[in-house]
Amino acid sequence: MILLLACQKKDNAPALRNVSDNIISKLQAAGFHTSEGLQKYKDGYLVEYDIFLTEEQINELADHPVNPKVKVEHYKSSNIVPGPLRTIYVYIDPTFDTYMQNALDKALERYNALNLSIRLIRTPDTRAEINILAFYEASNVLGYSAGFPSGGNPASPIKLNTYYYNGTSQRADAITTIAHEIGHAIGFRHTDYMNRAFSCGIGGNEGTAGVGAEYIPGTPSGPSANSWMLACSNNTDRPFTAEDKVALTTVYPGPPAWVRLKNRWTNAYLYDDNGIVRYSSTAPDDRYKWNLEKINGFTRIRNVSSGKYMNIEHGYSYVECILLPISYASAYWAFEYTDGYTRLRNQWKGGYINLESQNGTAQNTDVPAHFLSSQWIVAQ
Repeated sequence: MILLLACQKKDNAPALRNVSDNIISKLQAAGFHTSEGLQKYKDGYLVEYDIFLTEEQINELADHPVNPKVKVEHYKSSNIVPGPLRTIYVYIDPTFDTYMQNALDKALERYNALNLSIRLIRTPDTRAEINILAFYEASNVLGYSAGFPSGGNPASPIKLNTYYYNGTSQRADAITTIAHEIGHAIGFRHTDYMNRAFSCGIGGNEGTAGVGAEYIPGTPSGPSANSWMLACSNNTDRPFTAEDKVALTTVYPGPPAWVRLKNRWTNAYLYDDNGIVRYSSTAPDDRYKWNLEKINGFTRIRNVSSGKYMNIEHGYSYVECILLPISYASAYWAFEYTDGYTRLRNQWKGGYINLESQNGTAQNTDVPAHFLSSQWIVAQ
């Protein structure tokens, strides 16, 4: 929940403010509840209390109807963050106090503890995939997300109102609120999107559904109490429930047992050749297979045949594959999404694994994102 009114669970729904019948119809076609929690806000609309959508986004959502048959379950958007493994960088406005900074860390820990195919890493860089920004407004708006994933990327920014989220108030729901808005950013709808009365005390079955309301198999067919994605909050902390974990691991299952790394530009596969990472047009054996091991939010890439790790420890002109202590960041990699492919960025020195020089070995250098030599297909 992101409106104070919903926290108070009043019985009378607020009147819709400056929202045309056309917009309401489109939102209903897209499966959004509109009898409360909807208002015109800035250059768009706040929907279901905490989802900020522009008119363009609403039009896109309304154009792809689906038909869920249940009322209160876990739902995801039809748009999620793709990739067998993906690093998502998260930035938080430094004007937030220590309490909120720590709340972000704990929210990210909850996601990363599930070994999902997405890994959320905090960064001081404002070019992050998800930016959490502060604003001050004496209103009933606690904060909101920027909708759902688009173009393969998570929605951004998330905005939180420091009128409520500050060092003095230290709201108990801070961790859950951040985790909730990140949930929207990576494609999750409200658990009770079809029956807002379950968590808000007002509203009921909307009766229509559309894109962004796809039922997640394996989650319960009845109300899911204490879910992190309930529409309204009672100002308490709500860690992931067992049902939440099923939803998250179903939508973002962990990486496969092994993968091959195929270059987009050359169609060549990476392999370990006695400690040197080389490439070949074929992938006939286990030397071309790699395990992806989660470590401190990043990934170590372990060769199935040799048991050694891809790294840049010695600063050679090529990427190495040797044994290293688990703490060595030279073997830590972030999987970044670009144009439907993956770029492998080294956590220690930066730079991306690429085949730009075409000298028989893989390099780790700074190359522009649009260079196909640094883009990879990660698949079995």
